[in-house]
Amino acid sequence: MSKKTSKKINPTLSETIRNKILSCGLTQYKIAQETGIDAGVLSRFVTGERSIKMETAEKLCKALGLVLVELGKPE
Repeated sequence: MSKKTSKKINPTLSETIRNKILSCGLTQYKIAQETGIDAGVLSRFVTGERSIKMETAEKLCKALGLVLVELGKPE
């Protein structure tokens, strides 16, 4: 029998930011300095120990060259 591999088609916002941090070539310390985010908070986010607030996600997206868009507001 063949194993089915599951591949996420739509990664979460946190996964996307985390992957970009790990692949961007900048240190977490440098990203923390550029964004004003506490280095400990950033480290715990990257290791999956904590989530981040939308404000923090916006800062990280800007620093990492990601575009954060708001999808469909309820009316």
